[in-house]
Amino acid sequence: MTSNEALGKFMATALPSIFKRRIASRLGSGALEAEAHQTRICAYLSAILLIGLGLNAWLGWWWADPFAGLLMVPLIGWEGWEAVRGHTCCDGWHSFMWGPDEVGRIAAQ
Repeated sequence: MTSNEALGKFMATALPSIFKRRIASRLGSGALEAEAHQTRICAYLSAILLIGLGLNAWLGWWWADPFAGLLMVPLIGWEGWEAVRGHTCCDGWHSFMWGPDEVGRIAAQ
């Protein structure tokens, strides 16, 4: 993936995750809230990828791209582990993804 593609992916996921979350909150839609969470995770992964590719392209750090890939592993693994344990993104377990006020509102539902 090129830096332009990574930038496009980041832009295509970062803003929609914010709007999806707002709409889900207004509608009280758990499905849309879960979709917003997954879109936000994709934005985080795209940002990590973009940083790795950017460091490689601009500073010639050949190791930055593979290192960025390794930085993604804990986030992907944690999401997978939470799914295996049956914890959904809407049950308050993802407090680092949403702000404290959002987690409190989600937990109160």
